[in-house]
Amino acid sequence: MMVISSCDGRKSSQQALKEAIVEFQQEVPIEVDEYFPSEYFESYNDTILDNGYRILIKTVPDLENDVTLTKIKDTVNFQKHYRNFKIEIKLETDTGEFIKEHFTKERINYLVRESHTNYRLFSNEMVLKALNVNYLESTSEAVIFDLLYHLPETDKTSELRLSLSRKAIIITESNNL
Repeated sequence: MMVISSCDGRKSSQQALKEAIVEFQQEVPIEVDEYFPSEYFESYNDTILDNGYRILIKTVPDLENDVTLTKIKDTVNFQKHYRNFKIEIKLETDTGEFIKEHFTKERINYLVRESHTNYRLFSNEMVLKALNVNYLESTSEAVIFDLLYHLPETDKTSELRLSLSRKAIIITESNNL
């Protein structure tokens, strides 16, 4: 018995499938995006200090500004977006005066540059995570806040000190953690 086969140059179905997958992976980028925090929320903190100030702090994630970390694995682009926060502070004195200020990471960095502080800005790398009232340092003239910055996916943090009064907004360095 004799078998005669001829090859007309066609690809096998398995070979054609492999080539189509490789071509698809090269032409169509696959991206996986994760956001931290993943959803919008509002956080409120209402505090009364013994120096006569009533403080209302509203914190929301900044959905437009984030720090993005990218990792490519097997032609898949994994992007993690770490959102900054927008902070609104309302101060009311015992005499009824109001101070209302809005802070974003960009505004804080601007105030740091204006104060000529030697503080190293992490504007592209670090995320503005939180603002805490510093009860011990606050006086009848000013309320002091600690701003916490965090480098995503590490344990590195840094702090700034914000002094808010009727006369001025002052930002200074704090001890880096």
